[in-house]
Amino acid sequence: GTSNLLVADTTNTFLGIGASPANGLLTIGGATTTAAGGIYFGTDVTLYRSAANQLATNDAFWLASDSTSTAQIQFGASADVRLYRGAANVLKTDDNFLVQTEIDSTTAFQIQNAASNPYLLVNTSGASISLGNTSIASTIQIGNTTGAVAQTINIGNNATASSQTTITIGSTIGTSPLTLQSGSTGITAKTTSTTAFILQKADGTGTILTADTSTGAITVAGTLTATNGLTISSGSLVTSSTGIYVTTLPASPVDGQEVYYQADATNGVVWHLRYNSSEATYKWEYLGGASLYNTAGNTSIPGTGVETATAAALVVARAGDYNVRVYTNGATFSYTANVSFGANSTDASNNGCGAYQTDGGGGGWPLWCEGKYNVASNGTTVSSWILQNSGGALNFGTNKIWITPIRIN
Repeated sequence: GTSNLLVADTTNTFLGIGASPANGLLTIGGATTTAAGGIYFGTDVTLYRSAANQLATNDAFWLASDSTSTAQIQFGASADVRLYRGAANVLKTDDNFLVQTEIDSTTAFQIQNAASNPYLLVNTSGASISLGNTSIASTIQIGNTTGAVAQTINIGNNATASSQTTITIGSTIGTSPLTLQSGSTGITAKTTSTTAFILQKADGTGTILTADTSTGAITVAGTLTATNGLTISSGSLVTSSTGIYVTTLPASPVDGQEVYYQADATNGVVWHLRYNSSEATYKWEYLGGASLYNTAGNTSIPGTGVETATAAALVVARAGDYNVRVYTNGATFSYTANVSFGANSTDASNNGCGAYQTDGGGGGWPLWCEGKYNVASNGTTVSSWILQNSGGALNFGTNKIWITPIRIN
């Protein structure tokens, strides 16, 4: 043929293989972009120009050296980016690694197992990272060390007020335990909010527990049941197996809240109370418990028709409506007397249960009186009272008083 197979440029000391003039020390082929314009090794391995400024092969490329430092692919004019064998079955670079797709994709970057299931999947279209899929069980461990180092995890660390971080943990069907190890110091909510921590029902509609970091209050809706004790504020509030045991009624109760209030620590008197926000004044309704009780010996009552308090008295800590019951045992000769109760003689005269006549045969009659009484102020002393209408001064023995709440403040 007439085409040159070998062109020697003796002026520039260039050698060209093919029809085109040489433009370097050795030039192979012309402007063709197929394997036919390149170099063949054997009959099946090619190396050729596939486009402007682009070298290609249709076959595998192997760096056969086991060296972890000299067998490298280097990039950049100063060879500052390297890719090499770091160890057996390890590809390594000492430099930064960036994956930036020309077009956003739901599978922009993946790490798969042998079954082609992605353990790590980066979605640049939806700006999300998925760990594991429906075909595999995944375990994530962040921080693994035996040294004394500080390990920090930041999720949504953004100082912009309009930003929002939502964290969802667990399965919608299966159990999803969350464990804090023994070395943990707990969960800290670094915010001042009335709803810093919320525990809700499964459907997200009912709030069971709310922590208010602005006041330090914890609100529990419904009945709080605990197998073990719960101590809050140095023992001032303790749970039992059936409710909350308190020595002071809560300052900010919620409607329906129930407590066991220690009304008399010395005598073990505890009242079961329920808060009713719809009541105008006395919102704690009595559900059960023992009565306050006191007894006293003889009281000498003049026969002048004047209300006289006995020593059977009780200090009522909380204002409210109460049921009061009093008892006395009369003397051994005829007289007319009335037993009553109250905080003063006026109240006593309004709460009497009528006149009683003793047995003229020498035996005294027991006198009882019971009724509803309003205690207007905290710390009021309520006593049993006796009024003798006739006769001389008489002794009334074994005076007793019981006070049971109806509703209190």
